[in-house]
Amino acid sequence: MDKTIIIAMIGAAGVVLAALIAAVSAILKSHKKDSGGEDLKKAYPPGEDILLRTFFQGNLTIVHETVLIVVGTSIGAERYDRVLAQLVRRVLHSANIEAEIITDTLYLDKTKKLQSNPVISIGSRGTNQLVNKYEEEFELIDRETTAKVLTDDGRPLAFIYGGGVKETYEAMIDFCKNKLVVFIDHWSSRYSKGRKTVEIPSHVEDWLKEIIVTMSDCR
Repeated sequence: MDKTIIIAMIGAAGVVLAALIAAVSAILKSHKKDSGGEDLKKAYPPGEDILLRTFFQGNLTIVHETVLIVVGTSIGAERYDRVLAQLVRRVLHSANIEAEIITDTLYLDKTKKLQSNPVISIGSRGTNQLVNKYEEEFELIDRETTAKVLTDDGRPLAFIYGGGVKETYEAMIDFCKNKLVVFIDHWSSRYSKGRKTVEIPSHVEDWLKEIIVTMSDCR
């Protein structure tokens, strides 16, 4: 067979093979889009995907003026006190004050690094180790229902707790309605000189009511 014909046949076979590969690739992409891609889009819309990627990026920025809302690590603390902590964080954010929720064990482990940060401690001695640390210094009475706002060398501190879930909730209501503004004033005078007095949003009581649903099985 003529050499020129052989070369032409090889070239033609190559073109056909390339076209076949492209066709198979297109079919596979189409199948992937139909079977998995669409499900992925339905599960994670563009906005939600951005939210998830932001949430899971793992960054936790704590500067010296960041309010640390400290909760315990027991089951009760995780189930109830952390819900209350989310509420306080929401109120603080509404006042443009950065706040992060951390556990008592993390705080005590990093005390030297975090010793200048303002702190809001939620939970009694049995559920929050931070109360043990300050119990004598600030006369924190176990099983008492209280929301105390104090200062430690000018650093704002708050302790919110009660003898049970219901009592701690009541102490939180008292704190948000009557004492959080005092805490914020202390924060402003130390970390934000000349800042105007912050007013607690009028709908904070509605925010408080929202957590009742998550605590409906409490007695």
